[in-house]
Amino acid sequence: MTRPLAADAFSDTVIFHDSDEIAAAPAFRLVASPGPQRLALYAPGRFADGWLGLRGSFQVWPETAAGVLTFDLTGPEGSPPVAVELTPPGLRTREVIVQPGRTSTVTVPVCAAGPWSMDFVAPSTGAVGGRYVSVQSSEPAYRADPGAC
Repeated sequence: MTRPLAADAFSDTVIFHDSDEIAAAPAFRLVASPGPQRLALYAPGRFADGWLGLRGSFQVWPETAAGVLTFDLTGPEGSPPVAVELTPPGLRTREVIVQPGRTSTVTVPVCAAGPWSMDFVAPSTGAVGGRYVSVQSSEPAYRADPGAC
């Protein structure tokens, strides 16, 4: 796709390589790039307001074979501690305990020459806007790091 592209801006986080947002609406973003659109990161289950659903994934299309994916998880005030399970490819499930009102930074090595995906599962802490949610997440960011792997 070489023309501007409408991307989901509500129920998923979608980031493209070398693209600019040229317009936005509540449920969609219009992005354009100088060449074909190329996915950089896709996070189904991470809503536009940062809430994570009860399950989803963080998917990365890295331009380098080694890097790190980083994001912050914040527990809702008044909830008990929340156990978020992260399952990176080829590794055991990692449990991150997120305390209410506190932020935990998560950094995961991404060791892939092509597409990479990590699933998440978390219990419900309530409902926001008709959606069952768990914890809040900052926008995930991938950074090349030759020493990560």
